[in-house]
Amino acid sequence: MSAKYPSISKDSKGRFFVNFSYQGKRHRVFCGLNYGLDVSPNSYPMPERKNKARELAHGLYEAVRTGTLQQPQRRAAETFQDAFIKSYEHKLSQGLSRGYEKQLRWVVNRVLLFANEAPLCQQTLEDFLLTTPGWSNSTFNCQRRHLGVITQQMKLFGQPCSLLESVKVKRQTESLHKPIDDVGALLADIKKTDPQLHLAAALTYGCLLRPHREIRCIMWGDIDEGLNFIALSGDKVKNKRNRIVPIPEFVKAELLKLTRMDDDIYLFSDKLKPLHEGFFKDRWSRYKRRSSMLKPMQTLYSLRHTGAINVFQKTGSLTTLQQVMGHSSLQVSLTYLRGLEVSALKLADMPTV
Repeated sequence: MSAKYPSISKDSKGRFFVNFSYQGKRHRVFCGLNYGLDVSPNSYPMPERKNKARELAHGLYEAVRTGTLQQPQRRAAETFQDAFIKSYEHKLSQGLSRGYEKQLRWVVNRVLLFANEAPLCQQTLEDFLLTTPGWSNSTFNCQRRHLGVITQQMKLFGQPCSLLESVKVKRQTESLHKPIDDVGALLADIKKTDPQLHLAAALTYGCLLRPHREIRCIMWGDIDEGLNFIALSGDKVKNKRNRIVPIPEFVKAELLKLTRMDDDIYLFSDKLKPLHEGFFKDRWSRYKRRSSMLKPMQTLYSLRHTGAINVFQKTGSLTTLQQVMGHSSLQVSLTYLRGLEVSALKLADMPTV
């Protein structure tokens, strides 16, 4: 059977869908589940949706071409709890990071314990969020977001849920992250007692990489032979996009002291597997207990914050900052700077008469 290849479009809400014709009817498909295809582009992060939409278009094309396309049918009614669990399991099947998967598992288990064997419903989810004691506004918003990721997909299983509309975000008190005053002195002090933490700190500041995942999981194969740049694939980066960052000379000098190993050996563990997730956090806590150079609330991430300020002050460009920080959008970069000691306006920018 001759079939025209489907087209891909995006609506005003950023949702991708596939247009195709079949048996004289035009179809607009946002999700392939009703057509026997386990592809749901809009359940993925925004940068991945277009590629997933292409997968959906190809699957629909092959199904039409071979005559195996399932006609969309109304799904059998499911209970709210069944739809919630299926949506949760569908999300887990999408190759999430270990940390994110752990957070989703935690909140789902807590919800089920909160329900206490009663049938789950939207009111249960609302009560769980609104009545759990001891949560800060930040924690509340985080758990609301995790549950929202699951409930937004419940419509695929016959049970739409409007949790994100019925439970509003709580306003958070912004905290001002304190940058490091003298990075050179701090790095020198760390180097005296902990060479591994020193190299991680140098990469955090100099390459603006995230320490607990991106730096911890660097392999020798991610670093070019000349030690000029680090190229990380999407599975090692928070926003799932490939990331290439130049290596400053002071970081390169530290890497030159190491013996280069096979491409599949991790930089910090010298083995075929990385260090455990809390390694640098433990090392930083140990260093902080004996150091007099750090202010309260300053963490290993404060070096990344300080590097961000340095880049922004040098370039004055949000676009450049977004690229070097690996942020998914300019809005993220703006939010990031808002919590740092970066003056948005200079005196010369203010109105005059």
